[in-house]
Amino acid sequence: MHAEDVTWYMKQLNDFGGLPFSIGIGVHETCGDWTSATETAVLLMSNVLSGNQTSPLIAVLGPESRTDAAAVAHVLGSVSPDVRVLQLQFSSPAFGGDDYRKVENVTSLVPDNDLQIEVTLPCWNRVVVLYINT
Repeated sequence: MHAEDVTWYMKQLNDFGGLPFSIGIGVHETCGDWTSATETAVLLMSNVLSGNQTSPLIAVLGPESRTDAAAVAHVLGSVSPDVRVLQLQFSSPAFGGDDYRKVENVTSLVPDNDLQIEVTLPCWNRVVVLYINT
């Protein structure tokens, strides 16, 4: 997920005018650092719990990294269900690792690795190799 792509899509959605409100977007750079992602999640939830939001927070997209996603999921899911924020993930949980989707407020837009393998494996009958041609 790239912030530019999501920002463009939200602009298109808002310009379409089919919703009775517009959707805003705020980008918080975490640079692939789980501590930064966790700090951002804590800040967001602090604002939700204290009522210091200028607009209601409806969802968090990402972060992209599985490790960061797991850390954020536990922060966002650690509050009362009536104030939990939805977290949409673009990565699948690590095989045999911490399944952050066990947290009720997380939904992944990518199927589990097991399902991806089950669907893909029977179809593999060739291998494509990409290389730099020098």
